[in-house]
Amino acid sequence: MLDGGANTAARGRPGRRHDGPPRAPGGGLRLVEERPCILLAGADPARRAALREELAQTLPASTPFEEAGEVAEVLEHAPSSGIVMLTGDLEDTSAESLMHMLGQRHPRLPVVALGVPPTPPLDGVQHDALPALQ
Repeated sequence: MLDGGANTAARGRPGRRHDGPPRAPGGGLRLVEERPCILLAGADPARRAALREELAQTLPASTPFEEAGEVAEVLEHAPSSGIVMLTGDLEDTSAESLMHMLGQRHPRLPVVALGVPPTPPLDGVQHDALPALQ
């Protein structure tokens, strides 16, 4: 049984002991921050590796990456990801279908499709430029 020492009495929770936040070896506070991973998804492992290498050159060395080639893998890693970057279609679905699926399941998760041709508009009219503001 834990004693109701000074640490617990001050917090008004008898029977529980709380030693405070994590401390660095020198006695100062230590920040513990877990970064969400960047999920690289696409059927072609070479394209995923090339994108990973390019991103690794510009992002902090501590940036975590995950890779996925199938929908099931993307759906498994998506909740813990900070962003999904699609390098093309996956082995079992198109990049566009996966974008819609992720948008429905994880509406706040950013999804970027790299090198994926845009879908033609539903009205059949090509909208290449915005009209000039007057």
